[in-house]
Amino acid sequence: MPLPIALAHALARRLAAVRRDGTLAYLGPDGKTQVTVEYRGGRPVRVAAVVVSAQHAPGVAPKRLEADIRERVVAAAIPPEFLDARTACHINPGGPFTTGGPAAEISGGCGRGIATFSAERHVFGLMNRWPMMKNYLPLIQALIDALIVLEFAGSDEINPDTAVRAMEHIAASLSTLDPADQLLLRGHLHQIAADAQDHAYKEFISSLPDVLGLVQ
Repeated sequence: MPLPIALAHALARRLAAVRRDGTLAYLGPDGKTQVTVEYRGGRPVRVAAVVVSAQHAPGVAPKRLEADIRERVVAAAIPPEFLDARTACHINPGGPFTTGGPAAEISGGCGRGIATFSAERHVFGLMNRWPMMKNYLPLIQALIDALIVLEFAGSDEINPDTAVRAMEHIAASLSTLDPADQLLLRGHLHQIAADAQDHAYKEFISSLPDVLGLVQ
C-alpha cells in the first residue's frame, strides 16, 4: 500500500483509539484523514502535510483540539523520522465539526463524497497554480498524492464510481494545459517512476501519463 494511504489509515485508527479509550473522550465517531508525503529519488523522506478532521463535542476550543490531535494522534501515528518543523498540520480546517455522519455530508448522505470532492478540488487548485510555479516538482508530487487517494482508498472511504468520474474530470482539466506543459509533466512522471524503489508505486506512476491522456 502506498505510504500516504498507509499513514492516513494509521491516523484514522489512532483517532478511533483515543476516542474509545477515553484519552480524548470529547471526540465523536466521524473523522477524516489525509497525508502528503515528499519523495526524493523514489523514496519517501518526510511528511509534507497532514489533514485531520475530527468530530467533537460542542464547546471544545479549537486550540485545545489542535494541541490534542497533534500530540495524541499525529505524533503517535506517524513515525517521528517523517515529521519535521516544516510539516504542515491542518486540524479541522473546515471549522467546527460537531455534527457527523450522513447528516453532515453533501454527497447523497455519504462521507465518501467529501473525500472525493476534496481530492479533486485539491488537483484543480494545483492546476490553477501551474503557470505561476517555477519548481513543478512539489506540485507534481501533490498531484500524485491526490490521484493515489482516488485510486487506492477503500470503497468505504470513496465511492468507486465517483472516484472514476473524478479521475476523468482531472484528466480533462490536464488536457487544457499547453502541449509543452503536458510533455513536461509526462517527463517528470516518467523520471519519478524510474527512480521509485517500491514496485507498486513505480507501476502506478508509470501508468499515469497514459491514464491521464497526456500528449506524447
